[in-house]
Amino acid sequence: MNTGIPTTGNFRRCRRQRGSAVLIFLTLLSIMLVLVAANGRTLNSLKREIRLIEQRQVRHWQLSQTNATGAVTIQPQTAPAAP
Repeated sequence: MNTGIPTTGNFRRCRRQRGSAVLIFLTLLSIMLVLVAANGRTLNSLKREIRLIEQRQVRHWQLSQTNATGAVTIQPQTAPAAP
C-alpha cells in the first residue's frame, strides 16, 4: 500500500537524484559563465580593432583631402551649340 510517505529506500534514492541534479545544474552554470566571459573578452577585442580601423580610415581620408586641395580641377567641356 502506498501511503505517500517515503520509505528508507525511496528516501535515499530521492536524495541521490537531487544531488545529481544539483551537480548537473552547477556544471551547466559554470560552462555558461565561461562562455559569457569568453564572449565579453572577444567583444572588447573587436571594439578595440574597430576603433583602430576607424582611426586609420579617418587619417587616410584627412590626408587625401589635404592632398586634393592643391590639385588642379578641370572643368568639363560643353558640347558646341548646333546651328
